[in-house]
Amino acid sequence: MFRRRVIGSCAAVALVAAPMFVTHAQAAARGAACVLTGSATISPGLTQAKQNESIQLSNVKLGNCHSGSTSSPSTKGTTGTVSTSPNPVFTTASCVAGNLNLSATITWADGNTTTATIATKGVLANQAITGSVTGSSEPALAAGDKVAGDVAFKPTTTAQNCAKVAVTAVTFTGVLVTGSPK
Repeated sequence: MFRRRVIGSCAAVALVAAPMFVTHAQAAARGAACVLTGSATISPGLTQAKQNESIQLSNVKLGNCHSGSTSSPSTKGTTGTVSTSPNPVFTTASCVAGNLNLSATITWADGNTTTATIATKGVLANQAITGSVTGSSEPALAAGDKVAGDVAFKPTTTAQNCAKVAVTAVTFTGVLVTGSPK
């Protein structure tokens, strides 16, 4: 944040030069923050031993999203649906750890879209999300913006416990943020 103190005859010069300086020196930060939910089916199923898995993501949604920039903040919540590619995702995983690499396309409620590359890194029932936006028609997001988040997942039934019964279906919820500091 810049503070200006204008004294005497310098007032006209300061008022003309300051907006140009602020525009070039400090672009508005922009981005979005959302609640992320969805489900996945896992085949043959997570156990205590690492093995090849096929993970089919479905019903992936972004809710209660707020997007904008420091120059044009939004207080209105919006939603989006997410499709992923490939789907299913193939990986080596267990109940202890697993990682995913995929592309995601978000279709926002207003019809704008955003695409991103995503990587997850998981330990136990948690997945940390990192990535970057590769393209967007959503004004608050642009190619190169960073993506970060975290989701927790839980088996859809208590019978799935990894020790005796493989985890083959989960739901997940968490947060996803994306944006640029300038």
